[in-house]
Amino acid sequence: MTNNFNDTNKTKHSRHRSLKERWNQTSLPNKLLIVFTAVIATANLIYAVFSLWQLSILRGQLAQMQEVSHLEQRAWVGVSNASYDAIEPNKPATGKFIFKNTGKTPATIITQGHTVCIRPADFDVEALAKTKKETTWKTEKPIQKCIAPNASMALNFSTSKEHPLSDEVVKSINSGELRLYVIGHIIYSDIFGFEHQTKFCGIAKPNTTEMNVHHKYNYMD
Repeated sequence: MTNNFNDTNKTKHSRHRSLKERWNQTSLPNKLLIVFTAVIATANLIYAVFSLWQLSILRGQLAQMQEVSHLEQRAWVGVSNASYDAIEPNKPATGKFIFKNTGKTPATIITQGHTVCIRPADFDVEALAKTKKETTWKTEKPIQKCIAPNASMALNFSTSKEHPLSDEVVKSINSGELRLYVIGHIIYSDIFGFEHQTKFCGIAKPNTTEMNVHHKYNYMD
Protein backbone atom coordinates (compact mmCIF):
# COMPACT_ATOMS: atom_id res chain seq x y z
CA MET A 1 0.00 0.00 0.00
CA THR A 2 2.81 2.40 0.95
CA ASN A 3 4.64 1.72 -2.26
CA ASN A 4 1.56 2.55 -4.34
CA PHE A 5 1.09 5.88 -2.53
CA ASN A 6 4.69 6.83 -3.09
CA ASP A 7 4.45 5.91 -6.74
CA THR A 8 1.41 8.18 -7.16
CA ASN A 9 3.20 11.15 -5.58
CA LYS A 10 6.21 10.56 -7.78
CA THR A 11 4.00 10.52 -10.88
CA LYS A 12 2.32 13.84 -9.96
CA HIS A 13 5.68 15.41 -9.17
CA SER A 14 7.07 14.11 -12.41
CA ARG A 15 4.17 15.63 -14.40
CA HIS A 16 4.53 18.96 -12.63
CA ARG A 17 8.23 19.01 -13.27
CA SER A 18 7.68 17.97 -16.86
CA LEU A 19 5.30 20.91 -17.50
CA LYS A 20 7.71 23.31 -15.82
CA GLU A 21 10.58 21.96 -17.85
CA ARG A 22 8.55 22.26 -21.04
CA TRP A 23 7.76 25.88 -20.25
CA ASN A 24 11.41 26.59 -19.49
CA GLN A 25 12.40 24.92 -22.72
CA THR A 26 9.85 26.93 -24.74
CA SER A 27 11.38 29.70 -26.77
CA LEU A 28 10.64 33.30 -25.89
CA PRO A 29 8.61 33.99 -29.08
CA ASN A 30 6.41 30.99 -28.33
CA LYS A 31 5.95 32.12 -24.74
CA LEU A 32 4.91 35.55 -25.95
CA LEU A 33 2.55 33.92 -28.43
CA ILE A 34 0.94 31.84 -25.69
CA VAL A 35 0.52 34.86 -23.40
CA PHE A 36 -0.80 36.98 -26.27
CA THR A 37 -3.29 34.27 -27.19
CA ALA A 38 -4.50 34.04 -23.59
CA VAL A 39 -4.92 37.82 -23.43
CA ILE A 40 -6.91 37.82 -26.68
CA ALA A 41 -9.13 34.98 -25.44
CA THR A 42 -9.80 36.86 -22.18
CA ALA A 43 -10.53 40.08 -24.09
CA ASN A 44 -12.93 38.25 -26.40
CA LEU A 45 -14.73 36.76 -23.40
CA ILE A 46 -15.08 40.19 -21.78
CA TYR A 47 -16.29 41.66 -25.08
CA ALA A 48 -18.86 38.87 -25.49
CA VAL A 49 -20.21 39.49 -21.99
CA PHE A 50 -20.32 43.25 -22.63
CA SER A 51 -22.05 42.72 -25.98
CA LEU A 52 -24.74 40.54 -24.38
CA TRP A 53 -25.28 43.20 -21.73
CA GLN A 54 -25.61 45.89 -24.40
CA LEU A 55 -27.99 43.70 -26.39
CA SER A 56 -30.26 43.24 -23.38
CA ILE A 57 -30.32 47.03 -22.87
CA LEU A 58 -31.11 47.65 -26.54
CA ARG A 59 -33.91 45.09 -26.44
CA GLY A 60 -35.42 46.82 -23.40
CA GLN A 61 -35.15 50.23 -25.10
CA LEU A 62 -36.69 48.84 -28.28
CA ALA A 63 -39.61 47.38 -26.33
CA GLN A 64 -40.15 50.76 -24.64
CA MET A 65 -40.01 52.58 -27.99
CA GLN A 66 -42.51 50.15 -29.48
CA GLU A 67 -44.85 50.65 -26.52
CA VAL A 68 -44.59 54.43 -26.77
CA SER A 69 -45.17 54.26 -30.54
CA HIS A 70 -48.20 52.02 -29.99
CA LEU A 71 -49.71 54.42 -27.46
CA GLU A 72 -49.07 57.41 -29.73
CA GLN A 73 -50.34 55.82 -32.94
CA ARG A 74 -53.19 53.57 -31.76
CA ALA A 75 -56.90 54.38 -31.86
CA TRP A 76 -58.49 55.91 -28.76
CA VAL A 77 -62.29 55.79 -28.75
CA GLY A 78 -64.19 57.58 -26.01
CA VAL A 79 -67.45 59.42 -25.30
CA SER A 80 -67.53 62.92 -26.77
CA ASN A 81 -71.20 63.68 -26.12
CA ALA A 82 -74.37 62.12 -24.68
CA SER A 83 -77.93 63.36 -24.77
CA TYR A 84 -81.51 62.13 -24.46
CA ASP A 85 -84.77 63.17 -26.05
CA ALA A 86 -87.53 64.91 -24.15
CA ILE A 87 -89.24 62.36 -21.91
CA GLU A 88 -92.97 62.03 -22.47
CA PRO A 89 -95.65 59.79 -20.91
CA ASN A 90 -96.59 56.59 -22.72
CA LYS A 91 -93.38 56.65 -24.76
CA PRO A 92 -89.98 55.04 -24.31
CA ALA A 93 -87.04 57.19 -23.24
CA THR A 94 -84.55 57.55 -26.09
CA GLY A 95 -81.21 59.20 -26.72
CA LYS A 96 -77.72 58.63 -28.05
CA PHE A 97 -74.05 58.55 -27.20
CA ILE A 98 -71.44 59.95 -29.56
CA PHE A 99 -68.04 58.26 -29.55
CA LYS A 100 -65.00 59.85 -31.14
CA ASN A 101 -61.69 58.32 -32.19
CA THR A 102 -59.07 60.79 -30.94
CA GLY A 103 -56.20 58.51 -31.95
CA LYS A 104 -54.04 58.71 -35.08
CA THR A 105 -55.16 55.44 -36.68
CA PRO A 106 -58.56 53.76 -37.32
CA ALA A 107 -60.51 51.68 -34.83
CA THR A 108 -62.01 48.55 -36.38
CA ILE A 109 -64.58 45.84 -35.65
CA ILE A 110 -66.57 47.84 -33.13
CA THR A 111 -69.07 45.92 -30.99
CA GLN A 112 -71.10 47.23 -28.10
CA GLY A 113 -73.36 46.30 -25.25
CA HIS A 114 -75.45 48.51 -22.99
CA THR A 115 -78.42 48.60 -20.69
CA VAL A 116 -80.93 51.38 -19.96
CA CYS A 117 -82.77 51.64 -16.67
CA ILE A 118 -84.57 54.07 -14.38
CA ARG A 119 -83.39 54.17 -10.78
CA PRO A 120 -83.37 56.53 -7.77
CA ALA A 121 -81.05 59.53 -7.93
CA ASP A 122 -78.67 58.05 -5.34
CA PHE A 123 -78.46 54.68 -7.10
CA ASP A 124 -75.07 52.91 -7.05
CA VAL A 125 -74.02 52.67 -10.68
CA GLU A 126 -71.07 50.43 -9.85
CA ALA A 127 -73.47 47.95 -8.25
CA LEU A 128 -75.46 47.93 -11.48
CA ALA A 129 -72.28 47.28 -13.46
CA LYS A 130 -71.45 44.32 -11.25
CA THR A 131 -74.90 42.76 -11.38
CA LYS A 132 -75.15 43.03 -15.17
CA LYS A 133 -73.17 40.39 -17.01
CA GLU A 134 -71.29 42.32 -19.64
CA THR A 135 -70.90 39.25 -21.83
CA THR A 136 -74.63 39.42 -22.49
CA TRP A 137 -74.26 42.97 -23.78
CA LYS A 138 -72.04 42.13 -26.75
CA THR A 139 -73.60 42.15 -30.16
CA GLU A 140 -72.85 39.31 -32.55
CA LYS A 141 -72.17 41.64 -35.47
CA PRO A 142 -70.14 44.85 -35.48
CA ILE A 143 -72.29 47.99 -35.23
CA GLN A 144 -69.71 49.78 -37.34
CA LYS A 145 -66.73 48.42 -39.23
CA CYS A 146 -64.40 51.37 -38.74
CA ILE A 147 -64.00 54.73 -37.03
CA ALA A 148 -61.39 56.83 -38.80
CA PRO A 149 -59.14 59.21 -36.85
CA ASN A 150 -61.12 62.26 -35.63
CA ALA A 151 -64.35 60.61 -36.85
CA SER A 152 -67.37 59.80 -34.70
CA MET A 153 -69.90 57.01 -34.21
CA ALA A 154 -73.42 57.30 -32.79
CA LEU A 155 -74.93 54.73 -30.44
CA ASN A 156 -78.69 55.05 -29.96
CA PHE A 157 -80.40 53.80 -26.83
CA SER A 158 -84.00 53.33 -25.72
CA THR A 159 -85.99 51.95 -22.83
CA SER A 160 -88.37 49.09 -23.57
CA LYS A 161 -90.90 49.96 -26.23
CA GLU A 162 -93.19 47.28 -24.80
CA HIS A 163 -93.26 49.13 -21.46
CA PRO A 164 -93.53 52.87 -22.15
CA LEU A 165 -93.01 55.30 -19.30
CA SER A 166 -96.04 56.12 -17.17
CA ASP A 167 -97.05 59.66 -16.30
CA GLU A 168 -95.94 59.11 -12.70
CA VAL A 169 -92.47 57.93 -13.74
CA VAL A 170 -92.04 60.88 -16.12
CA LYS A 171 -92.93 63.32 -13.31
CA SER A 172 -90.43 61.60 -10.97
CA ILE A 173 -87.70 61.85 -13.62
CA ASN A 174 -88.39 65.52 -14.28
CA SER A 175 -88.37 66.26 -10.54
CA GLY A 176 -85.03 64.48 -10.09
CA GLU A 177 -86.41 61.79 -7.78
CA LEU A 178 -85.68 59.18 -10.44
CA ARG A 179 -82.92 59.20 -13.00
CA LEU A 180 -82.42 57.63 -16.41
CA TYR A 181 -79.18 55.60 -16.43
CA VAL A 182 -77.37 54.24 -19.47
CA ILE A 183 -74.39 51.98 -18.85
CA GLY A 184 -72.37 49.88 -21.25
CA HIS A 185 -69.18 49.41 -23.19
CA ILE A 186 -67.78 49.27 -26.70
CA ILE A 187 -65.02 46.92 -27.84
CA TYR A 188 -62.74 47.66 -30.77
CA SER A 189 -59.38 46.73 -32.24
CA ASP A 190 -56.48 48.93 -33.27
CA ILE A 191 -54.28 48.47 -36.35
CA PHE A 192 -51.69 46.69 -34.23
CA GLY A 193 -54.12 43.85 -33.53
CA PHE A 194 -54.83 44.72 -29.89
CA GLU A 195 -58.38 44.75 -28.51
CA HIS A 196 -59.55 47.65 -26.35
CA GLN A 197 -62.61 48.41 -24.27
CA THR A 198 -64.27 51.71 -23.43
CA LYS A 199 -66.79 51.69 -20.59
CA PHE A 200 -69.36 54.44 -20.37
CA CYS A 201 -72.21 55.60 -18.19
CA GLY A 202 -74.55 58.54 -18.57
CA ILE A 203 -77.12 59.92 -16.13
CA ALA A 204 -79.97 62.06 -17.44
CA LYS A 205 -79.98 65.60 -16.09
CA PRO A 206 -83.55 66.57 -15.03
CA ASN A 207 -85.54 69.00 -17.22
CA THR A 208 -82.87 69.06 -19.92
CA THR A 209 -81.74 66.85 -22.77
CA GLU A 210 -78.22 66.56 -21.35
CA MET A 211 -76.61 63.53 -19.75
CA ASN A 212 -73.98 63.82 -17.07
CA VAL A 213 -71.04 61.49 -17.41
CA HIS A 214 -70.59 59.28 -14.35
CA HIS A 215 -67.36 60.15 -12.53
CA LYS A 216 -66.23 56.52 -12.08
CA TYR A 217 -67.65 54.24 -14.73
CA ASN A 218 -66.14 55.99 -17.74
CA TYR A 219 -62.68 55.07 -18.97
CA MET A 220 -60.66 53.81 -21.92
CA ASP A 221 -58.08 51.06 -21.60
